[in-house]
Amino acid sequence: MVTHLQTALSSIFLVLILYVLQGLTLGLTGTLPLILVAHGATWKDRGTFNFAFYPFSFKLIWAPLIDALYSKRFGRRKSWLVPIQL
Repeated sequence: MVTHLQTALSSIFLVLILYVLQGLTLGLTGTLPLILVAHGATWKDRGTFNFAFYPFSFKLIWAPLIDALYSKRFGRRKSWLVPIQL
């Protein structure tokens, strides 16, 4: 019983950490254009940083591929947690 509880808590903690890391990345890429405006960046400079959002947009395309290919060591559900952070 204790082992099951520990594995459940460790899985919840892992998902929580990955969620926070993804939120930090989105927050940084979202505020970067505002920082560039404050420092007088041109439209071209600000447009260049929009490429940072492309990996988040392409998740819908490559998510089925990541879900189909999995490692037996990690299991079907945990195998996609690492590549989704890339």
